[in-house]
Amino acid sequence: MAEPDFHASSSRGQALSLSDFQGKVPVVLVFVGALEPEGLDMVDLDRRQVEFGRERVQLLVVAHAGGADVRAVPFSGLNLPVLADPHDELVATFGDAEHTAHFAAILDKQGTVVERVAFTSGVDPLLAKVKELGDRLHA
Repeated sequence: MAEPDFHASSSRGQALSLSDFQGKVPVVLVFVGALEPEGLDMVDLDRRQVEFGRERVQLLVVAHAGGADVRAVPFSGLNLPVLADPHDELVATFGDAEHTAHFAAILDKQGTVVERVAFTSGVDPLLAKVKELGDRLHA
């Protein structure tokens, strides 16, 4: 069963929803908590998503921030959209008791969560899982 749809404003100034991607590509929601300078290196994450192909998997970073906050972040030149989740609605929908912050929810093309991956620092373990998923779904 597919997860409920979501609607969130992005760093690109547009509203995005899960249904925008359903049936096209798997989606990886990367939950980073607050947008902090010492948090996840989004420039590295954006650059390295080339390793598994942007056309094969869509990464969306989810931050505990309002729409104006995500539009103000210095990531506007990235291909990696940052979604606003000021009330933790996406965390509540896609998280679970073990994964409430600093995790990724990996969704298949139908929008169903197939795996949750916790991470503490760096993007290597996360990108390895995403690449594995992309390879498995596109084999």
